[in-house]
Amino acid sequence: MVFMTEKRVLTHLVCNCQVKRLALKAAIMAMLSGERMPKVLMQVIRFCINTNDHQLKKLMMLYWEGTCYGMSRLLDYVCPHGHASV
Repeated sequence: MVFMTEKRVLTHLVCNCQVKRLALKAAIMAMLSGERMPKVLMQVIRFCINTNDHQLKKLMMLYWEGTCYGMSRLLDYVCPHGHASV
């Protein structure tokens, strides 16, 4: 997983579905690490919401779970036993 800045994530969310998935994964991982990415939410809504790609939809749900309820809740969901390796 490559670290991406917020600006780079924003530019990658405009590309094809495979690149969008990588950008969204990078955004989730960065947010789990404590990075703030306030501009990404609107870009996700704008460029990813109308997709038929199932994996991208799952990533959007994880992203929204983290932005709405906080990354600590998402981390509990991903690693329920506290064995996070992020």
